[in-house]
Amino acid sequence: MIRLATPTSTRVIFLPLLLLICTIFFFLPQTQKLPQPKMAESLSRRYSDAYKRMFLIPRPDGTITRIIPVVFPTAATSTALCYKDSVINQVNRTWARLFLPKSGTKLPILVFIHGGGFVNGGAADPVHQSLCAEAAGRLGVLIVSVNYRLAPENRLPAAYDDVLEALTWVRDGKDEWVRQFGDLSR
Repeated sequence: MIRLATPTSTRVIFLPLLLLICTIFFFLPQTQKLPQPKMAESLSRRYSDAYKRMFLIPRPDGTITRIIPVVFPTAATSTALCYKDSVINQVNRTWARLFLPKSGTKLPILVFIHGGGFVNGGAADPVHQSLCAEAAGRLGVLIVSVNYRLAPENRLPAAYDDVLEALTWVRDGKDEWVRQFGDLSR
């Protein structure tokens, strides 16, 4: 006859085994440091590169400092374009950079909302500056590039509110260039 282990016999075997494992784990000297995998170093370098590309500096306390690269409008970029920065909302510190190709007619208006997931970028970012300047010249449109508040410094829906406010700012023609050179029906 085969006899199955009873709950008490299982406990008799399990408890000494558990005590042996705990003794080995807690009382052995911990002088050797476990080797760090090379993958952790690779990930750390990759994250560091990502922070640099996004113009962020991570701090040891978990906060992030944002470096804002600013490209000022210059005539050296293109002689066929005029640039202007205009305040949308002084309290929220939102503004727009307008790109106007030299033309004698009223131009269609293109409102450019930069990418970056409402966390990264801006109207003065070098990439967006060159993109808008090139597009305004080639397409023959008045481009309004909106600089909205970014997260995490400003919680959502602040960015959405800023974009909506910029659209109504353009629609209502609150800027001189938008009224004078922009065709609000286009």
